[in-house]
Amino acid sequence: MNALETAALGYAARGLAVLPLRPGGKAPAGILVPHGLKDATTDPARIAAWWKAEPDANVAIRTGQGIVVLDVDPRAGGDETIDAYLENLGERLPVTAEVATGGEGWHHWFQVGRELSCARLGPGLDLKADGGYVVAPPSIHPSGKQYAWHPSRTLGDVPLAPVPEWVARTNGAAGHHGGRPANEWTALAGHGVSEGARNTEAASYAGRLLGRGLGVLETFYLLEAWNAVRNRPPLPADELEGVVESIARKENRKHRRAAA
Repeated sequence: MNALETAALGYAARGLAVLPLRPGGKAPAGILVPHGLKDATTDPARIAAWWKAEPDANVAIRTGQGIVVLDVDPRAGGDETIDAYLENLGERLPVTAEVATGGEGWHHWFQVGRELSCARLGPGLDLKADGGYVVAPPSIHPSGKQYAWHPSRTLGDVPLAPVPEWVARTNGAAGHHGGRPANEWTALAGHGVSEGARNTEAASYAGRLLGRGLGVLETFYLLEAWNAVRNRPPLPADELEGVVESIARKENRKHRRAAA
């Protein structure tokens, strides 16, 4: 029995439903789990059979059903996003179990007593909840590095903290505008985004402004100032202009369909 199988059985013994992933990857292990996430189980016999068939399979744990994971990816601006949330709220992230992902990111594990859906909270920040899964130690990240528990924050070291209310609110109506929580729009406006997320977030921001009745030119001027001051580095002006024009066309089509 290798470390991956031992870990999978250990998670299952804690009541966490386990799923095998492709070796060194994040996708379900093909023929072993033809129904994907639906095949996740705590059955030790089934888990042992999976790892007998594929000893190098990575280990995934199904989220939801009492467990959610906050996934922070610094490469996509996750550090800045979560810092902006916490700064705006005057809060700190509670002490809970943590995993270094191997991709320079972090997974923060929380307990939850209600149903929450997977959600994107902002650039580089995702919530893994009902309908999702998270890669668990000692799996191997595509980078070749290993997922590893924080030395003093393993599942056995600290109890899982309750999911912060600001995270839970992203799944409810409170604080939502334009399909995103108000705090996320504040973070986006105040802190901008890093390279790799600029185009997507500019499009999202343009849709919010146009959807609230601003004109195309006014929207462009506001985004131009935000882009120049907040984004690192700023989008080229012609690319930003193209984003606004594209979203404006989509908004016009939406209004025409609504009026038909």
